[in-house]
Parts: sequence; structure tokens; C-alpha cells
Amino acid sequence: MFKTLVTFSLLTLLTSSFNNAYALSLVNTRHLLTKTGFAPSFDEIEPFLALTKAEAIDQLFTRQISQIPPTLPAIFSASYRPPSLAFKLMTQDQKKTYRKERRQQTQLLQAWWIDKMLTTSNPVTENLTLFWHNHFATSLQKVKRPALMAVQNQTLRKHAKGNFKTFLHAMIKDPALLFYLDNNRNRNNKPNENLARELMELFTLGEGHYTEADVKNGALALSGYSFKHKRGTFVFNTRQHNNTVKNILGYTGNWNGDDFIDILLKQKQTARFIIRKLWAHYITTPIPLATLTRLTDGFYQNYEITPLLQNILQQPDFWHKDNQGTQLKSPVQLVIGFYRQFNLKPNKAVQLSKSTQKMGQRLFYPPNVKGWPTGNNWINSTTLLARQNFITQVTRGMKLKNAIRHYDKNTADWIDLIVSHSLHKENTKTNDHWQTVKNTLGDLNYQLQ
Repeated sequence: MFKTLVTFSLLTLLTSSFNNAYALSLVNTRHLLTKTGFAPSFDEIEPFLALTKAEAIDQLFTRQISQIPPTLPAIFSASYRPPSLAFKLMTQDQKKTYRKERRQQTQLLQAWWIDKMLTTSNPVTENLTLFWHNHFATSLQKVKRPALMAVQNQTLRKHAKGNFKTFLHAMIKDPALLFYLDNNRNRNNKPNENLARELMELFTLGEGHYTEADVKNGALALSGYSFKHKRGTFVFNTRQHNNTVKNILGYTGNWNGDDFIDILLKQKQTARFIIRKLWAHYITTPIPLATLTRLTDGFYQNYEITPLLQNILQQPDFWHKDNQGTQLKSPVQLVIGFYRQFNLKPNKAVQLSKSTQKMGQRLFYPPNVKGWPTGNNWINSTTLLARQNFITQVTRGMKLKNAIRHYDKNTADWIDLIVSHSLHKENTKTNDHWQTVKNTLGDLNYQLQ
């Protein structure tokens, strides 16, 4: 029976068509759900098997569309309150207490997001929230205010699939980003260029598409964009804003920060830049010039993210074998996907956060404003060992072994695991299903998406 089903699955895989008129194969369904979310369980895969590619993509973005955003823990939902004393005025005991409370809040925030990714019924949104967290990279290393990062996380989630224009306008008013890029120090008589520069270089245009004069004038436009320290909310300080005429990318006027955003969005290069980043998120092979031109023409019209994503996923490049199982998962994708795929529940979400940190990805702590590197950059001698240790520790547990025994009863998801990761490797096949899975999980190929 098992042999027959394996043969059938392989036949299905070999005869599956890239034509949207045909129902998704098991392997293509898993590819779609892994790339757009995290490694799926069979319960997540099964509803998509009767759908065409176009129907599956549409369902990904329409189901749970009215889902209520996850509620922040009460400690972050309340109005932001900084320490009553300036840190430099605290006693040593007060500083120690403050640092301890900040560590606890950081761990709580990390565990909260881990839990949301583990339990969400809308993994597309959480996957994109993680993507935008790396795009608008902001670190607690400098911000040191978990409450501000919690608010930013909700902003990223709110706009993850929405309108990029609205998204950008929201981000230049985000207190965590303003603090991280020093725009709270950007004043009329003493401009700070950090936010203006990164807006163009990393968030919209890319290197080589602006001048130093554009940076200087962009900084003047953003002067006065700050936040209230005691409340942690955005404020436009008109007294600190530069009211002179500014020339930015060929547009002349008495611009403010929101005008600056509108000017950036008038550049077709902004649309091209975002498309290239989202393409690389889903597809490892380079985007063809003709495809880039076509997608840019559409996205530039209104900057709606969801239609762009649907269009990217409909491209033959996305479904090509060269894009399946070729990109190393990030630590978060690996850990969250592992637990979701096998329907496992961690004892404490904070433990998983510590696991990803050992592998090189500490949530809310990207290494710099460029964010985390991707692909093979995740691997070095230290992080590779951490990945293998994580897999080993989990596979030792009876929870997973019992889950695999359950898979034996649900042949379809078991076949998915075998076909996707181990059937083609002679050294992974055994007569013992549990041992086969252990071999599969211990292979670096399992960590590819």
C-alpha cells in the first residue's frame, strides 16, 4: 500500500503541469504555502489540493481578510511610559531594575510574536510582517523601548498587504523608526540626514538613484518629524521644521516629510525597487527585464501590494523547479515552519525565540539598517551547529515521534514529506518511518524552501 502510494505521488509530481487550468499537485501546494507563509501541516495543505494555481493564490489573499489583528499584551497596549528619571540620573540599583524590566519586556514581545506566527490562521500576513521588519529594519539595540517596537510591529502587520504609499507615510511617523534613524534630532538649524538617506537608499529608490543634494533637502523636509517622549506618539514640531524652498529629485517647493514621500513615489524606480525585493523574497532566480517592466507599470499606478504579490506568484518563474527547494530558510522560518508542519506546541514560545537567536536571527534585533542577510549568508560554523542542535533536540522528544506515528495514519501528508525531502536520497530511506523522518530532518536539504 505504502509503495503504491509513493509511486502514485511520484507519478503525480512528474505529470503535474505549470498550466493554471490544472489542480495543484501536492508538491506545488507545499511550495506555495511554504514560500508565502511557513512550512505547512497537512491540514493546511489539504484545502488547496483541489484548486488551480490561480484559485489557490486568490484564496491565500482573500481568506481571513477581515481577521482581527492580534492584540498586544497589556503592558504594550497601554500608553507608552519611559522611566520617570533620566537614565543618567538613576542610582545603580534603579539602573539594574530598569535593565531587568526591559529584558523581561523584550522577551515577552519576542515570545508574543513567535506565538502569533505559530498559531496564526493567516501565515501570509505574518510572513510579510517579517519581510517588512527586515525592510524597515529597526533594532531594540538602539531603540531600547520594547513598547515602541511593539507598536511598529502592529504597523508593519497592518500595512503588510495594503497600499505601499499609505505604508510609507505611516513609517515616517513611526516613533521607533524615527528614534532609530535619529530624526528626533533633525531640527531646522541642525539637520540630521539619516532617515532621509535610508528612505532613498534602502526603502524606496536604491543606491545610485539620488544625489547628496537630494539627501540634504530630504532631511530638511523631514525636520520636525519626531515623537512625544512621554507618550511615544508621533508629533510634527512646526518650530523645528525647515520652511525654506527645497529641491528634491527635480521637484521644487516648501516640502515637508509627507511631500517628500509623495515625490519618492512619483519615481518609477521606487516601484521597480520594491518589486525586485518582493520578487527575491519569493523567487530565487533573477527577474526578467520584460517581467519587471510589466509589473512596474501595474504597481506604479496605485502601489497596491496585494495585486502585485498575486501577480508575482502567478509567474511561471515562481513554479519552476529551479525555484523549489533552493533557498535556505531563515532561522525564524525554519523554527516556525518545523513546529507548524508537525502541529507541535512549544512549552514556552520564548524558548523558540532563543533558538532563532542562536542561529543568527534575534527578532527585533536586525544587525543594522540593511537588515539580515539572506540565503547562504545564514550559514557559518556557529549557526550551522545551532541549526543541527535544534533539529536534534526536537527529534529526540516523544512529541515529535508520536506526531510521525500519526502521520503514518494520514498517508497523504507522510507522502508529502517523503517526496519533498527524502525519497530521492538513497541514504535517507529506511523501513522505519520514524528513522526516515529523523534522517530527513537532519539533512540540510530540509532547511531549504
